[in-house]
Amino acid sequence: MEFTDNDGVEFYFRQNSPVGLLFHESIKANKSGIINPYSEYYPFTSSDFESANSVFFEVYPHQSVYSASNVQNGKTRPDSLPNLWISDETDFQYPEYLEFHWEKEVEISSIEIVWDSALEFLFPKQPTIDYSINIPSIVSDYKIYYMNNVGNWVELLAVSGNKLGFSSHSFQDIRTRAIELEIQKTNGLPRAQVYEVRAYS
Repeated sequence: MEFTDNDGVEFYFRQNSPVGLLFHESIKANKSGIINPYSEYYPFTSSDFESANSVFFEVYPHQSVYSASNVQNGKTRPDSLPNLWISDETDFQYPEYLEFHWEKEVEISSIEIVWDSALEFLFPKQPTIDYSINIPSIVSDYKIYYMNNVGNWVELLAVSGNKLGFSSHSFQDIRTRAIELEIQKTNGLPRAQVYEVRAYS
């Protein structure tokens, strides 16, 4: 979306905007001295490990660009589309979850999850050591369940305090027709965001 004449137009910004919404300013209008040989605009990004701020707007009809099917499309980063699932905003009083079902029983012994690790920020100009880095969009507390042969959910594993953008879990072989990822808490973002979930035998 491009605005070429902003007279009388006022923009409202929101913090931690969803992936794919990134405000760009005109280099020429800003007169900042920035040079970009690839574009007439430069992104309005954060210098902290957080989701980017962007213009607040609503699109009609509502789009399904953050649907759960994105975690199975084989893409772990944005391209022309965001390529991730985003839940509704929540306080996590009740967990958010994703379910995966197979037509026939499968054997799995490993599950990998690619979380959203907030790619739209600027790295510091000089390297710094900060052991307290906390990326709000990464899921910190979650559980994984599998469905047993009588259709009941059985807890497979539980994780708390995760700060990594990629989680890998190996376990003794199980046979199942479904698994569930239950998200209980993030490191600060009021919604769950997942790029990909993989299961291997």
